[in-house]
Amino acid sequence: VIRLEQELEDASWVVLDENGCRLKMFARGPLKQATTETKNRNVTVLIPGLDVITTQAKLPAKRISKIRQILPFSLEETVAEDVEKLLFAIGPKQTSGEISVSIIDRQCLNAWMSKIEDAGISPDAIYSDSEGTPNKPMTLTLIVEGGKIYGRPASKAPFVLQGISLPEVIDLVSSSATDNAAPDHLLIYLNDTDHPRRKTELSLLQEKVTSLDIQILPEGPFEQLASTLVNNPGTNLMQEAYAKKKNWGMFFRPWRLALTSLLFLLVLAILVEWANFIELKIEDQTLTDTIEEICERNFQQTILASCQSQVEQQLTRSTLSPQERQQEFLLALGAIAASSEGTSQIQALSFQGSIMDLRVITNSVENLDIFARNLMEGDQFQVNIESANIVENRVEGRVQVVGSN
Repeated sequence: VIRLEQELEDASWVVLDENGCRLKMFARGPLKQATTETKNRNVTVLIPGLDVITTQAKLPAKRISKIRQILPFSLEETVAEDVEKLLFAIGPKQTSGEISVSIIDRQCLNAWMSKIEDAGISPDAIYSDSEGTPNKPMTLTLIVEGGKIYGRPASKAPFVLQGISLPEVIDLVSSSATDNAAPDHLLIYLNDTDHPRRKTELSLLQEKVTSLDIQILPEGPFEQLASTLVNNPGTNLMQEAYAKKKNWGMFFRPWRLALTSLLFLLVLAILVEWANFIELKIEDQTLTDTIEEICERNFQQTILASCQSQVEQQLTRSTLSPQERQQEFLLALGAIAASSEGTSQIQALSFQGSIMDLRVITNSVENLDIFARNLMEGDQFQVNIESANIVENRVEGRVQVVGSN
């Protein structure tokens, strides 16, 4: 925990454990000297509470984004400056339902952050030092440090006042209470130097409160402020544009070896699957080429769909006797002769089973279509025009005629 103070170039710092107990002695000096203690540790920076307004607000909204929108306008009367120049930091929600709020001038916060960054320090949180004042049930807690008095009524926002006496602080707190009553219990922290200076004021407090507890902090209030914030974090001023950027590299560093191994296995698996895909693709192409070669040799077809159609037709048609095949052939010839009507010329034909393949020459594609439709009359044959090409101003068509048997 590092503490920065107004009008002082030097900073104070202390190393605490997660319970707020001191691990090392206090140190004081130039801020850059604290850098060596920040390595591999969470860093909290305290800035002067006189630069920060701490308060509480009760708002109807529950979503943080909505609260950020309405918060500046709900507290506009609390501040004298333009709300656009201020940062309204949202803190923990209190048992009363109110939200803790810290308000600071953006230019002031920029100056403190520049000083911190120039020293090579990357803080995890920045708090007003007044938020280190302990929150004691049914007790007003005050911390005296020179001319400043830090205070926190039970379950209320902390404050810091300068140039004011202890009895005057009690009167101010009483006047702001709902019943204007002075607090019953008062706890005051101060050091060996401030105790004799405030002796007269302390004696006057006996008449204002029911019980008074005075605790001497020989080394000053810094440890008390720091320990309180470790155990009960306040409102972190590092919000919106001041929020700390996440260092994903640091997060993944402990898992770097495992992630590297996982990535290697993933890449290896992808390469194996890709090699299998290429091998299957080559095998598929080889098989396709073989089938096309067989189709061309046996059915004079290179298109697999047409080849498949012919194979299916041959598999499904019934077996004909020689006499039946002869009769089928003659029937097909008669139908072809009747359909040509002088407009079509048969250049070549082949007959196998009940399938006859023709090469027909006609004057036009229309005549070729008429020839095919004439053949299909009577439902004795199925006719497929497989191709039609223009050769020397005439149409050469390839037609397949299939018997109905």
